[in-house]
Parts: sequence; C-alpha cells; structure tokens
Amino acid sequence: MREILFRGKRVNNGVWVEGCLLIDDMFADKSKWNYDIVFRNKRMAKDKAMVISSTVGQYTGLTDKNGTRIFDGDICCFCNEDDEYTNYEVMWFTNKWVVVMCGTNIADDLDLFFCKRAVVIGNIHDNPELLEESK
Repeated sequence: MREILFRGKRVNNGVWVEGCLLIDDMFADKSKWNYDIVFRNKRMAKDKAMVISSTVGQYTGLTDKNGTRIFDGDICCFCNEDDEYTNYEVMWFTNKWVVVMCGTNIADDLDLFFCKRAVVIGNIHDNPELLEESK
C-alpha cells in the first residue's frame, strides 16, 4: 500500500509543508475554499498550515534515483542511454501519473525505469524556467 501524502506552500511564508490534506469546502464558490496541510512539527506534535491551493501536489508513491520523493508538479532531469539530459514535468493525467517532456506535449508513464534514471531538480512553482525546452 502506498503512502498518501500531499505538499503545499504555506500562505503566510511560502515554506513547503508535507502531510495530510484538509479541504474546507463549506462554500459553493471554490475560490473561498481553505486548503490546509496537517503535519508533524519539530516537536513531533501535529500542526496545521493553510497552503496556497494552486501549489498542492500529491506524492506519486515513487522516488528518484537519489531517494527523493516525487510529487505532482515536480520537474525531473532524465538521463538517457546516450547520456543526454531532458527535463520532464510530473503530472496526473487520465487516471495515471505521467511525465511530460518540457517544451513539448510528449508524455510517457511515470514508472520505475524513469525513476531510476531521473533526479528531481525543482518544481513548477519555484522553478518555472526549468519548463523551457531542453537544449
């Protein structure tokens, strides 16, 4: 069974937090919904932080070749057999995790082969420049 985990950037200071996602959807208007992440703080006590809804991403259940967790919205650098490097964005599409080659519409499944040859180098929120087509 895979770990269910989310991350998001805190509204008050922009720091990333990981934990369980809570959505307060008492309003019909989605723009008024509150998104919170419940996490363990340094004292291992439960804490809650309001996060920016557009930054919320789910953990894929997979890690890169260095053991770093891969989340929705991450950008991974993939090294092929010819030692050529290409950046890919991780996203949920049509009921599965995929990687999309940056600067194109070329998509492939996010799988163990990809993960063993890739490294998380950033995300679409903090590093949008990495989304440009690889040279």
